[in-house]
Amino acid sequence: MRLKIIYFFISLAIIDLIILNYAFFVNNPLKKTIVPTLQVVPIASDSSALASRVSQLESTITALQSITPAATLSSPKTALPTASRHLTYLPISGSFNQLAYDWVDDPTSDFYFDTIDYPGLISVTFEASMKLFNGNGLAFTRLFDVTHQVAVPGSQIQTGNQADTIVTSGPLNFMAGHNLIRVQIKSLTADTTYFNSGRLIIVSKF
Repeated sequence: MRLKIIYFFISLAIIDLIILNYAFFVNNPLKKTIVPTLQVVPIASDSSALASRVSQLESTITALQSITPAATLSSPKTALPTASRHLTYLPISGSFNQLAYDWVDDPTSDFYFDTIDYPGLISVTFEASMKLFNGNGLAFTRLFDVTHQVAVPGSQIQTGNQADTIVTSGPLNFMAGHNLIRVQIKSLTADTTYFNSGRLIIVSKF
């Protein structure tokens, strides 16, 4: 009998507890506050705005990727002039002849020469029309630097022909400065050397 009474009170307590819990959750003020707050910002609306923004960003990125970068403009290059070979001829007066075993000046052949007058100078050679009367032996012609009183190195030329012959020297070596140059002639036999005319062949590159 006592045990039944105990079970009755226990059951009654459980029923009271259930009723109290139900009343608490139904009248809970937190529930009333949270629910309206959640209804103010609809989830569906935020998702739509976010999706729209993402779509705009993707469109912008695609447009930027499709832009072709402008070609880099290089500064115009000035073409450097190409140096070319130039020939200059300096005539030398002639029409002089002499029978001499030693060097004799041709007084009509004087001219001045200065290497500085020819920018880009590469070489100078001496060319003469000359002959040896009767053609027995050799006739010689050379250039003489009157200013320095020395023969111009490399200028000596010769021929044994009795007909007018064009003879050309090797490269000449002029001393620096504005020098007076003169033609000299001689022969090794008792025959006359003829110097008809001459010229310097000047090669420059500029």
